[in-house]
Amino acid sequence: KVCYVAGVGFLSKAKDAAIEQAILKVAGPKLDRYGQLLQFRLDSGERTFSAEMMLHGETSPVSIPHGKYRIDEQDGQTFIVLYEIRISREWAQRILDDYAPEIRLKAPDFVRSLLG
Repeated sequence: KVCYVAGVGFLSKAKDAAIEQAILKVAGPKLDRYGQLLQFRLDSGERTFSAEMMLHGETSPVSIPHGKYRIDEQDGQTFIVLYEIRISREWAQRILDDYAPEIRLKAPDFVRSLLG
């Protein structure tokens, strides 16, 4: 039974890693105008994420220590919706709260089977 639990943990981590790469692939180009997405970590069990980004004009990376995500389906397409995002810069937090309380990203075809 211990091996089964360890295997499930391994599969969960592999799934999270695949989704993390998908987010980097999809979100990275969309964020190029603002800076570079340095890292993105996901916990599919808790449906949470964290990230770090170097914004243009900043001298140190901006941290997103906590956010939540959900999976939405619409018209046969799968979307990853990021929400309740907390960011380390007060001004950026206000912009997110006021103008982008949710960020919707189309999931690439290769990760749709992993989502759910």
